[in-house]
Amino acid sequence: LAMDVCAYATTREPDDLDHHSLLAITPPPTTTERTTTKRTTTELTTVATTEMTTKMTTEVTTGTATTPGNTTSGTTPPPTTPPPCECPDGEKGIVDPDGNCHCPPDCLKGKKAVIVNNRYKCPDHPPCGEPPNCVVGRKGPGCSQPDVQPCSGRRELWTGTCCDRRPPWWNAGDPHLETLDGIKYDYYDIGEFWGCKSVFNDFGIQFRYFAYQRASLTGGVAIKAGPSVLSIMTVNTSDPKEFPKLRIDGMLVNLTAHVGQKAKLNNETVVMEIQTTSSSVSDPTGVALISLQYESGLTVTAYIRHSQAMGRQYLNLLFTPTVAFKGHTEGLCGVMDNDPSNDLKGPDGELYNDTVQFADSWRITAVHNNSGLRGSWSWNSSNFHSDDVMDLSYNDPNYVPMYSLDGIGDVIVAKATAACSSLGLTGTILTSCIYDVAVTNDTSMTAQENLQQDCPDQCSGKGKCVNSTCQCMTGWSGDSCQLGNCTDCSAKHGTCVKGFCKCEDGWEGVTCEQKATCYNVNNCTSPIHGICQRTDQCRCHDGYIGRDCSIIPTCSNVSYCSGRGICIDYDVCKCQKEWTGNDCTQFSCGSLDHCSGQGRCVALYKCDCDSGWAGASCAVPDCTGVNQCSGHGACVSSDACQCYPGFQGVTCGDVADCASLGNCSEHGVCMQEKQGANLTCSIASLCYF
Repeated sequence: LAMDVCAYATTREPDDLDHHSLLAITPPPTTTERTTTKRTTTELTTVATTEMTTKMTTEVTTGTATTPGNTTSGTTPPPTTPPPCECPDGEKGIVDPDGNCHCPPDCLKGKKAVIVNNRYKCPDHPPCGEPPNCVVGRKGPGCSQPDVQPCSGRRELWTGTCCDRRPPWWNAGDPHLETLDGIKYDYYDIGEFWGCKSVFNDFGIQFRYFAYQRASLTGGVAIKAGPSVLSIMTVNTSDPKEFPKLRIDGMLVNLTAHVGQKAKLNNETVVMEIQTTSSSVSDPTGVALISLQYESGLTVTAYIRHSQAMGRQYLNLLFTPTVAFKGHTEGLCGVMDNDPSNDLKGPDGELYNDTVQFADSWRITAVHNNSGLRGSWSWNSSNFHSDDVMDLSYNDPNYVPMYSLDGIGDVIVAKATAACSSLGLTGTILTSCIYDVAVTNDTSMTAQENLQQDCPDQCSGKGKCVNSTCQCMTGWSGDSCQLGNCTDCSAKHGTCVKGFCKCEDGWEGVTCEQKATCYNVNNCTSPIHGICQRTDQCRCHDGYIGRDCSIIPTCSNVSYCSGRGICIDYDVCKCQKEWTGNDCTQFSCGSLDHCSGQGRCVALYKCDCDSGWAGASCAVPDCTGVNQCSGHGACVSSDACQCYPGFQGVTCGDVADCASLGNCSEHGVCMQEKQGANLTCSIASLCYF
């Protein structure tokens, strides 16, 4: 937690031995020993922190600080009470040093003014606000607790409990595409393309688009799962319940026999699940849902659908990458690095301005022998199996894509507009829906856009959206089917994470019920040196290395970690919490949340804050650049004000004017809803501060 003026003063416990800190912890001395022994490192750190925290608390509470060598002695004389005077409203004022009558001001929230230096002054607002109106980043009693909004990621697009997963990438419709950094575009040509590939993460997806009328839809997909290759090809059929063709390493899979079952691939690091959807009344066009869950957290889900109007199947694909893919993706999905400006990059590194040219650059024309078989994946050619035959609709030389509704009859367009509008769709989703329905003349196409509208998380690729609610596959739960269940995971030695059983150290196997042994590595030498993590695989404690943790490394070239850390490999230090650098000689301000990333650590427990930030850990926003909100607002971020009722403007220095709103009919307080927005009337009892 950030230790700043917002936090309660507490005595810090000895630091854990994690990747940020290492403190030498010794057993407490006996009663006799306590009178003679020196303080241990832990005791010194705890005392230093306690003294620092107490000092900080005293400074915040009293507004003063004692400078070393500048102390006062003797008895402080009692304060004198200034003479009273009469105020215009009948209140009693005080005569200030200039001889003027100083009257008490009206303070916010009914607080009474106090006398400071023979003048009345309203009590200062706590630097972190007062509940329920804490400044940004604080919450709880007295606004004393940090409040990290879920996965804000400093404006990056992340989700998941640990903010380690990107929101799903959706390839749907004709198709309607979007890069992982958020650039939306349509591409209606046909053929085979790289959907997304990451050589760094040993993962790739290839698409096949087929033509219908003057648009295209996804008819096939090839996916890499470790050394295995999966391909799904939709079929021409009038039967809405017929399954597509699924191949794993070239072998055709009987989907009927695998519905509701888990198939494990790549040494059980990839789990495939299949669910039928054709029986659903709310989704009559659904055929099946085929989902791949990777142990790394990656998810790929194919939704197979059937169109009665087209007399064939098509599929939509959902891809949820993890943080490991950042900066390591290319293809139609773009470069995932939170920089949309470089998303439209082709395979040769050229940056395109035209989305159609960009998509064309990722077309696949090359083939190779044994394609689609185990261990045959190629980063330069098609990975579909030779039996995954494409008909003329995938490569018709006379096909010309249509990017507008020109030539579509008004009646059909009106029908499409009515069907899509009735679902409450808006924005680009509405536009895409109208196009899909009009071009295919199939109103069942609205189902896929409704999925995006009603269930933004796409049910995490582990369920289907019905009436704005996710119906999860067997083994998955949560509002967006984000929780994987493990019915066979050992309750004693394992934890279920994303459908995979994660074993504790010393245990292994699919259910974490097998005891690991390390006989071939000398049992990791001793419990002091390391522990047996998996069979014949040790996890060495800090200060020991080697296959059996028997080697003690030295750090002579980095000053032996300067006595502020421990040597964990040759010339590699693991520093104590308050120190950093190769030799642990630089201040880190670890106890001050590393200055919150908004300042520099200049000494032990001392941050030099960037402009716009204040507090011991630079976590408190400062509004010096906007006149401290003129005393009429709360500083909620760096130079950003939230004005109190009755005030407006960037600095909250302007009186709010609601004349155009009848001055709130004298039943409300004129306030600004948000900076730059129109003025609105708010019921007084609902106003903040």
